[in-house]
Amino acid sequence: MPNQYHYIDHDYIYTDPKTGVLRNLADITDLDTVTLIESGAVTKRIAELQINPIKIKTSSNLLDIHKYLFQDPTIRTMEKNWQKIDEKIIST
Repeated sequence: MPNQYHYIDHDYIYTDPKTGVLRNLADITDLDTVTLIESGAVTKRIAELQINPIKIKTSSNLLDIHKYLFQDPTIRTMEKNWQKIDEKIIST
């Protein structure tokens, strides 16, 4: 299934300027490779959560689940960009 989503990132802070793939700590710019690695890593984390679930009591627990699913270094986006994301959201 092809990825039909295109990120709007005029400054290329979050995406690779040549491929449009979200930046990641492994510096993978090929969409198929990122998709394969991410799918495998997330599938493993989902299986772990089925054994040891994170209970949802507040909305912050949803962020905890997201962090758990995407904690692997090959797929995790660069944390230094989170501050830039927050600054853009606040300034718009």
